Amino acid sequence: MENNQILGQVLIDGEWVSRPADVYQIMDRARHQQGVDMQEPDRKASTQVPKLGLLSRTLISSPAVKLILRANIRQRNQNDVVFIGEDFVHLKEVRAYGHLRQIATKSDFSGRILAVRVFGEPRFLQTHSRPSGLFERTAVQAQRRSHLTDEGNALPSEVLVLSQTTRDLTFLWAESIGLNTRFSQKSVKLPGGSTRYTAPGPHIATDPKCRAIAVGAYEGCFVWYKTKTLEQWCNEGCAGTPIEDERLIPVQGSILHMAFLSPGINKADEYHVILLLVLVRNGKTQLSCYDWDCRQNLNAVTARADRVHVDFDDRLPSLLVPLNRSSDFFLVCDRHIAVYRNILSGTRTRFLTPITESAVETLRPGQSKTHPRWVQWDKVTRNPDFSKEAFYIVREDGRVLYTELGSTGGDAATINAGQWPHPLDKAFASLDVDVPELALANPDVLLAAGTASDGQLNKVGSWISEYRPDISYADNNSFSYVESIPNWGPISDLAVLRLPGIKENLEWDRKAIVIANGRAPFGNISELRRGFNAQIGGIVAGFAGCTRLSIVRHAIYTTRMHDGAVKESWRHATLIVTMPPESFVVQVSRTEEKTGDARSPGSWDFKPITDTPHEINCDAETISACILDDKYALQITSEDVRLLRLEDLQIAAHRLFTPTRALAATAKPGISFVAIILPQPNQQYLLQVLQILYPGEENGQIAFGGDMEYVFESDPTCVELLGIAGESYVLIGLRDTSIWLFRIERTETESSSSQFHLELISREHCQDGIGLGLPTVCETAVALVNGSQAYIVYGMRDGVLFTCKMDFSRTTGVTTSRYVWRMGTTAVHVKQSRIDPSIAFVSCGQELCRIRLPAGEPSIVEIDSIWFTSPEDPSYQQGPVTAIDQAAGASNDDQDPGGFIFAVSGDKLLFAQLDYDIRWSRNDIPPAIPEASKTVTRKYSLIATPTRVLHLEHMKKLVVATIEPVEVRSPPHGYRAVKSRIKLLRLDNEPEVKLEPEETNKLVFDLKSYERVNSMLEWSIENKGKYYHYIVVGTGITQGAGNETGRRLFLQYSETKGVRSQKETSYHQPVRCMALFGKDGLVMIVGKTLSFDEYDRAAAKWIKRGSRELPSAGVHLTTSNTAVYVSTAKDSHMCFQVITENAGSSRTVHFDQIFTDQRQRDCLYHMSISVEAPTSDPTASNRSLLAEPSAWLPVVANIVLLTDKACSVTGLYQPAVGTHKVASDTLFEASLPRSITRLQRGDIRPPWRRPCRGGDNSLAPRTTTGILVDDIIGSCSDGTIYTISILSLKATRVLKLMQNLIEVRARRSHRELEHTTTVDTKDIRAHSGIFGDSASAAPPVQITGREIDPRLHEKGRARPRNMHVDGDVLTRFFESCDGDDDWRNLWLENTDRSVHDLTQELVEDLLEQHDGVDMDGKSGSLMDRVKVWLDEVLMPVL
Repeated sequence: MENNQILGQVLIDGEWVSRPADVYQIMDRARHQQGVDMQEPDRKASTQVPKLGLLSRTLISSPAVKLILRANIRQRNQNDVVFIGEDFVHLKEVRAYGHLRQIATKSDFSGRILAVRVFGEPRFLQTHSRPSGLFERTAVQAQRRSHLTDEGNALPSEVLVLSQTTRDLTFLWAESIGLNTRFSQKSVKLPGGSTRYTAPGPHIATDPKCRAIAVGAYEGCFVWYKTKTLEQWCNEGCAGTPIEDERLIPVQGSILHMAFLSPGINKADEYHVILLLVLVRNGKTQLSCYDWDCRQNLNAVTARADRVHVDFDDRLPSLLVPLNRSSDFFLVCDRHIAVYRNILSGTRTRFLTPITESAVETLRPGQSKTHPRWVQWDKVTRNPDFSKEAFYIVREDGRVLYTELGSTGGDAATINAGQWPHPLDKAFASLDVDVPELALANPDVLLAAGTASDGQLNKVGSWISEYRPDISYADNNSFSYVESIPNWGPISDLAVLRLPGIKENLEWDRKAIVIANGRAPFGNISELRRGFNAQIGGIVAGFAGCTRLSIVRHAIYTTRMHDGAVKESWRHATLIVTMPPESFVVQVSRTEEKTGDARSPGSWDFKPITDTPHEINCDAETISACILDDKYALQITSEDVRLLRLEDLQIAAHRLFTPTRALAATAKPGISFVAIILPQPNQQYLLQVLQILYPGEENGQIAFGGDMEYVFESDPTCVELLGIAGESYVLIGLRDTSIWLFRIERTETESSSSQFHLELISREHCQDGIGLGLPTVCETAVALVNGSQAYIVYGMRDGVLFTCKMDFSRTTGVTTSRYVWRMGTTAVHVKQSRIDPSIAFVSCGQELCRIRLPAGEPSIVEIDSIWFTSPEDPSYQQGPVTAIDQAAGASNDDQDPGGFIFAVSGDKLLFAQLDYDIRWSRNDIPPAIPEASKTVTRKYSLIATPTRVLHLEHMKKLVVATIEPVEVRSPPHGYRAVKSRIKLLRLDNEPEVKLEPEETNKLVFDLKSYERVNSMLEWSIENKGKYYHYIVVGTGITQGAGNETGRRLFLQYSETKGVRSQKETSYHQPVRCMALFGKDGLVMIVGKTLSFDEYDRAAAKWIKRGSRELPSAGVHLTTSNTAVYVSTAKDSHMCFQVITENAGSSRTVHFDQIFTDQRQRDCLYHMSISVEAPTSDPTASNRSLLAEPSAWLPVVANIVLLTDKACSVTGLYQPAVGTHKVASDTLFEASLPRSITRLQRGDIRPPWRRPCRGGDNSLAPRTTTGILVDDIIGSCSDGTIYTISILSLKATRVLKLMQNLIEVRARRSHRELEHTTTVDTKDIRAHSGIFGDSASAAPPVQITGREIDPRLHEKGRARPRNMHVDGDVLTRFFESCDGDDDWRNLWLENTDRSVHDLTQELVEDLLEQHDGVDMDGKSGSLMDRVKVWLDEVLMPVL
């Protein structure tokens, strides 16, 4: 080929063939052609991907409990019980009458808990040495106090042994340090297995005498550990672990049960250790028994009885129960109990005890095709002289069996003890109530956590105070209810909606968390709240307009039987109720019958006092009233002040206000002064302080005297008497925003009579003191005192709560620190607690709170909500509290009232009591550790199982889809079906409106049997100015195995006709998801088809416009503008754009894919969020290279928050413009302990949990620096509620830096513990070196900045996971800090200079403070500023 020839491809007859072409000919043709303008190819604009982070925090922990164990892991003298969850341990204290009190929680385990056992010797109770004085009150109280306050040996008597999925074997106990309880642990690594079935951990057994521990796998092997006794280990200061040696022993078959047997009470066998395994091999059940002399090494472990077959009837036993007094045991099967004796002899002996037919019969025959299994057992304490051992055995349907078995003989005595109202699992235990000397006199207390309902605390027998010799033995030992254990799992759906009863307010738009939880017959719609529970004992209506409530008399009377026992206790309180312009007197009484349950609240009675003579002024408005001391009460009206005798409420002293009327006045219990404000001429106001002169001081009778006066030029708005450190103070708030504080000083005179005068010690203006620059006036004020600390709490008229820490001296009162909360928009009223000077009650509109001054040197007071709950009405919704007062406790009552609360909520008078204030016994010792807030639920009972929930805004109703198994035909040829319904619930809580049965049926719509609601939404349409509201329901109907159809229903509700169907469409596949698209569009997923339907208003029908097939079934669907977001079951997330084409009179819709995920996920839920992300890239189009960082404009970024079954929360970036790249960028990815199944948005924070401005002209809510989104709520099926926040890059770096530093310190501390563990490894047969080097650890190496720098992990494939901040790690650290020293040591202890420089760089970049202040730990440094910022970020949500 010549040089001017080129070879090209030409299409001839459909085939490409090579043909030569001349270069000059091609150039000549091109010269004669007309010129064409060449255009650049279209390029899609590149978008900047923002760098964002995610902060996750646990708002409400899971209530699901796997195991309950009695374990004194604090001190030997404590009576504790532990609740074991999947990844947490709750430590609770058993109080009088079985009441459980939360002590501490550990939730920072490295993995999930597989198995738990108690490492400690069995409990033995001694009988009382003086039976005649057993029940005397003084003897009982002395025993309890000496038992609980004995600090002679603070070491625990028992330790928990836990195995985790991370191959850790952990020894866990608790230590009480002051008012705090901390967990301590020591861990060793377990051997690994080739598979998870052969890895030791699922089974744990502990020797009764603490000489050995066995950890078994599901199959194939177990590890035998030689241990020190608990006493030896504790004497060594719990250094290292008690493990001395180990041996890995293979077995053939699967391990079903494993337990150590007792060698018996024979001292000759005290060194004998026996381990029993129940194995399953080739479908046969076998017994293998190993014994060992603990004086030898583990080479002496021998299989004495290897693979001994059990009888055919005993195959696959439900439970293995060892005895304590011998090496015998028994197996619990479905219909009998098999006792095995002499297992070591080689010829075991079997005794069979059938379970009675009444106990074998299942309680819930329709819940399963198989017979229910026995799931748990526990031994109960008996007198040491009793010859038998006693056990309670429970079955999964709720049956409780009581069993007694002696050390000799073979038969076991069984009796049907009772039944639980709900199904049970392994979380069951029996409790010892009271001190050991008195526990045997109390009944057997049984505790079980609920699986899909509330758990219960029940008793078998009678309490000491309620035992009746005049009734039968069976009645005295009946199975009865004591207390409930809250459980709000499993959660099937979540809604965040406005609190019922609260008017819309743009400033404080607080939402409530509403969940669908439980299973039939315990299904509920529950509102989850956080705070303290005030249990309502009685409700009286008709108190609308009440402005003040005061207790002026409180007394207790008892009647006794002929033997001196208390038959009845009658408690009454006399109240003055102020309803301007008058007052009236009422009497509230409660009668407690001692013939019933000792914990019964009794019966309440209410009546106005009209016939009883008294001299209370009811013709005028009562300004203030209180019980002054144990003899007198005081009433102040606008006309006069009256001192009343408590015995008959007659006047003991009296003074009229003439010629003026009092504007304000106050009196306080224990203070012998009265402060009154009287108007004067020339717009002046007189403060008059009267002294109460008791008999003997003047004229031999009580009187008012010693007037002290002060004149003000401004109108007073608040007058209060304060008692601090034995001195009396008068606080005055004026309309000109000033606050005056006087001390009542004794005047030195030559006469013998005492004289007093007012000394001004403080005066300041509210806007200066609060630092807001706002004119605000004080309404109420109280003093909180705890030890040497004193705070004054001011309730302001504009909804602000203002606290001041005071330093009182003889000459002045200095305010050392201040803090401000926004409580609402109405006036804040503060009321002092009558039983604790460090506590006050705060009411502001709908909010009722408890404010408490902690012990020590607190920098801030604690504020928590108070929720009134009614056992008779679980759905009770409290209204605004307009008046409240509290009665002081009575120490001479068998059930100390502990401060009954009388409050007017809405138009009802409530008689309530905080649950932590309830002292069920007069001998109960008050707890030293203050009660922490907890989850308080409000429930709507459904009976059926709720599956979906939808809130209807226009009707203020809740739509709930339920399923319930119902009986279609009765036995013997009966069968059941699953009934599906849609119910409407009212949220306004009007108990006076009782619905008739036919009206209730109007709120229910029946679906087809086995039809399940997959999706619900609300659709409204306007026609001729009238709106029509519909509930659109998508369902799936199971026709058979693998065959499912669906329907789309349009339901409408009216008050007259109820819920009815307006239109129904059937499909061959289930309708899985639905979402509205604009006003007339509806996007659905039917099977695996994504379809678009449009409502034709002219034709009044729905028309299908287009569809698209999905790679797998959709699980969630949402729309936003023109985008459709789809989460699929197997192919992750997809986003489509809706493209509409008009072809003549018809319209078609296409779905064009915009982006998808980078990886495949099994999705659960998603949420589309718009975030104003700050620009951090210099190439951004909206940033000038010369502009300051503060001038950069934010970029609105669309993010899809995605959850999946792998417990991940992923943020996918949606580009603002289309790109050629289909896979979306992953911004962050959080790995959580459990999967989030629902996501919702809503600001659920109460006003005082929101950061507010303190230096400008408002207290409006504001966002915290670096927090872009802070209102995302996620729920998990096990009951866990998470809060999710989206962070800026700067905030993510600072928080991640802290998390890295905390985790590095924890890892190093864990390694040091492993290094200090000393183990004799010369006889270890396998897995040598498992405990690490026993040599002394090297000196600690300083932490460098490179180890914790979060910027080093912001690139690469692992970048999204490193953009997640675990807020629980940070929260646990701050909760464990004793003060600022721990906070400073986190940064300064054992860290080099690079850590300080790195922290200062990141913090200055976040706070935009480049003032050169060093992270030196000094007051006012940058460290203090970041601490203030962290307090806002980690502020409790509820």
